[in-house]
Amino acid sequence: MRIGRIGVALCALSLLASPSPSAASIGGGQIIGGGVVDAATVPWTVALLQAGISDSYQAQFCGGSLIDESWVLTAAHCVDGSAPASIEVAWGETDLSDYTAGDRRDIDLVVVNPAYNASQSTSDIALLRLAAPAIGATTIDWNANPMFPSFGQALSTYGWGNTSSTGTSYPDSLHGVDIVDLAGPTGTCGSYASSYIADHMLCAGEVGGGQDACQGDSGGPIVAYVPQPVLVGDTSWGNGCAQPGYPGIWARASSYADWIDQVTGSEPPTLAIGDATIVEGDTGTRAAKFTVTLNVKATTTITVPYTSAGVSATSGVDFTAKSGTLSFAPGATSKTISIVTRTDLSVEANETFSVGLGAATGGAVVADAVGAGTMLDDDGGAGLRLAIGDVAIAEGDHGSVVKAQFTVSLNQPAGTTVTANFTTNAGSATSRDFTAKSGVVSFTATQTSKTVTVNVARDWIPEGDEAFTVSLSGAVGGGVAIARSVGTATIRNDD
Repeated sequence: MRIGRIGVALCALSLLASPSPSAASIGGGQIIGGGVVDAATVPWTVALLQAGISDSYQAQFCGGSLIDESWVLTAAHCVDGSAPASIEVAWGETDLSDYTAGDRRDIDLVVVNPAYNASQSTSDIALLRLAAPAIGATTIDWNANPMFPSFGQALSTYGWGNTSSTGTSYPDSLHGVDIVDLAGPTGTCGSYASSYIADHMLCAGEVGGGQDACQGDSGGPIVAYVPQPVLVGDTSWGNGCAQPGYPGIWARASSYADWIDQVTGSEPPTLAIGDATIVEGDTGTRAAKFTVTLNVKATTTITVPYTSAGVSATSGVDFTAKSGTLSFAPGATSKTISIVTRTDLSVEANETFSVGLGAATGGAVVADAVGAGTMLDDDGGAGLRLAIGDVAIAEGDHGSVVKAQFTVSLNQPAGTTVTANFTTNAGSATSRDFTAKSGVVSFTATQTSKTVTVNVARDWIPEGDEAFTVSLSGAVGGGVAIARSVGTATIRNDD
């Protein structure tokens, strides 16, 4: 069950943490620098076992957390590429050797976060669905507040992994260690520099080393007691184990809150339509492109009808009316609706129209049903003119990138080749939010419209809307002048 925005984040460098009075008792011994823990005090701590190996001690390879009677949260690197039939899970016993065949449960679905990058250890989170629900099992609530934990928050982590920072010593018994958040939600982590990404990772341990998770603990829980236990992440990676200057790194659960909800069925997928702003032009037609975004990858076919309508613009005069149905096949996350707009030579106010979405099928709901189309008047000037429009898109949660499509227009055919340079510029949106891009847009003698496409990253972080720009410069050919040099992309937060 998700904890409604109470606060547990996942990035920490560690000072020595005093255990919370409500925390599980950790006896003498080690995880690295910790000790044996009675599984009855942390009943949601899960062992991942290789199916087909009857000796549970030999079969254990990673950890996890029971967050629901049907779902185990673990690390993506533990299960990426694995078939469900190759994995079993068990919980409730302190010693691995005490797990019998009857204790081991089958998995029927492995869901790796689609943004997982093995080479960078980012988005290192996955979900395993139990073949049969664990009715009555004790589960752990997980944190959805991106501002928690704060720097210095006492945390505990658990697992059956290596207890030696210099050699190999895998225990039979469950171990735990009390550590501290060393970075808070926005800080840096030890000597990791840019390899540590605070938005998605949690840094914890002890500044001087000596306390950490290790190999075999991957995917296991890191927990805050506030005072009840709340899962803040899963064990991900580190430079060695318990080394000075290199705390442990966990994947931050709050960064993936919407994805967890979607996969586990807590919330339905949502659809949203963006806005499109184009420059009207003098001759021919243009196309206003509206991006419809599904916040997660479709797992079944989802359809949604759409239709255009005039506002100050008149259908059949200023734009061509259009209606239809978009279909998102499994795996799809975005579609484009193109509305043909008509040019004129009249000096007039900017004109607007809309594209509206109807009721969706496939279990999806429409979160933003109306996209605004704006036609910027560019009449009254002389000569050949080049301009770029604006765009607004919904950010989405996971899946492939969202494409921000800027329309670059000439007011009329040039009769010769026209080129201009373009480049992206960060605003409130930074390089983490979109892929920087520069290049040249080129028009043949008869062309009047081109598209500059910029990839926008999805995320699960509740935040304000963000913006970046694409600017035009250095236009040449046919005596062209740049009438509108900057287009703005608004990334609408939908978390």
